[in-house]
Amino acid sequence: MSGRWYSAPGEAVVSDRLASAVGIHVGDDVTVVQQNRQSSLKVVGIDFDTHMGGYSVMTDAATFTAAGLTPHINQFNVELASNVSGPHWSASASGALTPLNASVKANPGGNKSPVVMIMSALVATLTLMMIAVAALGVLSVVVQDTRKRIHDMGIFKALGMTPKQTIAMVLASVALTGLIAGLIGVPIGTAVEKATLTPMGNAVGEHLPPSVTHVYTAGLLIPLLAGGIVIALLGALLPAGWAARSRTATALRTE
Repeated sequence: MSGRWYSAPGEAVVSDRLASAVGIHVGDDVTVVQQNRQSSLKVVGIDFDTHMGGYSVMTDAATFTAAGLTPHINQFNVELASNVSGPHWSASASGALTPLNASVKANPGGNKSPVVMIMSALVATLTLMMIAVAALGVLSVVVQDTRKRIHDMGIFKALGMTPKQTIAMVLASVALTGLIAGLIGVPIGTAVEKATLTPMGNAVGEHLPPSVTHVYTAGLLIPLLAGGIVIALLGALLPAGWAARSRTATALRTE
């Protein structure tokens, strides 16, 4: 989040929550105690990290050696190249590590925690539910509007309008409304996100990094703007199909 990663013994990176709790900044010296031995470390970076409850100090293993301590390494993280097969590498590494009482644990999901994955699934579910509710609202409005205009559509059909043209007319009537809804809804949504996300992080003692708070790019906003049109068209499909299938004589007799 600020500063840099440690690159030499005696340097440390402190988690953001710990830094906020005790007032640590980049460039400060901190004293840590390990096995009754004190070590002075220079803070060179503040990191967004949630391990150990967000209260951690990370430093090079050589720092322990310099203090006369034997570092106990219990895990190595290995990132495979794109052309390396994960199962084949795991099988090969397992054969070499088993005699050393070590094992290989595949992590195809990267560093995504179960909590983040569950929250993402919940957000996706709520999004789909909101899209469904919005489409049903469009459906209700378009059904009422189509029933009121069915006599006019009968006249158009008598003059030669085809079913495909009828569907296009009904869909076109809601496309502009969907565009306006997107132009209004997207700025409001992004403003609400910015107004709530930062206080939520502050409430748990975390300063969220830009990779979390600045996620709306032009490439993402444009499809979101088009989302209003898509929802409007989805909601109007059934009434448009009903209007296209209605018989001309029946429509002309409708008052």
